[in-house]
Amino acid sequence: MNTRKVLPITTVLLILALALATVGVGYGLWSKTLDIHGYIYTGELDAVLSVEEVDQSDSFNDFCPSGGWTIGKDCDGDGFLNDDLEAVDPLTDEPKDIAECTAWLDNDPQTMHVRVDNGYPSFNCFVKYDVHNTGTIPINIHSPVYVNPNPAAIHFNGWPPECYLNDTQLDPADELQPGDKAGCNLHIHVEQPAVENGYYEVSISIFGHQWNEEP
Repeated sequence: MNTRKVLPITTVLLILALALATVGVGYGLWSKTLDIHGYIYTGELDAVLSVEEVDQSDSFNDFCPSGGWTIGKDCDGDGFLNDDLEAVDPLTDEPKDIAECTAWLDNDPQTMHVRVDNGYPSFNCFVKYDVHNTGTIPINIHSPVYVNPNPAAIHFNGWPPECYLNDTQLDPADELQPGDKAGCNLHIHVEQPAVENGYYEVSISIFGHQWNEEP
């Protein structure tokens, strides 16, 4: 016959105390969670235009030949680069101020307007304008895209180089740094098929994007 031995009450209490102490160690672990917060401030991609020079001409002499070379020269000797070299009366040899070419910016300096009033066949308008990087990151400038629905009546294009950076033709891979500018050339010529009292609308778009991505 087996008889069970009963533990003394003090022994039972000691075992319970040790068990509770063990549980206390398991659930009494202290801890600390560390947090890291990141703050990213992005830069700005921005560019504006500026009008630098407007020349108008009907014919050119040796000093200011055709092809846009009037830009940067005081061809009419008036002390200003914006030259007015229109048709000359063959009888009196006096210049005739007939047409008017103007270029200006809206309140938004990202939009430039060029207007020819009272134009006539063989009239030329040359415009030098700049593209400024006013943002905080480098940008690439693509060549201007010209939209001209009536190329037979109006020549509307640049002349080489269409755009340039540091006196060198602008390449799409060239980076325009913040604060830098690239120069561009525009040539408008009224062709013989242009009609009297006609209205012609043309436009240019220049695409700029961040330097490390190609859209």
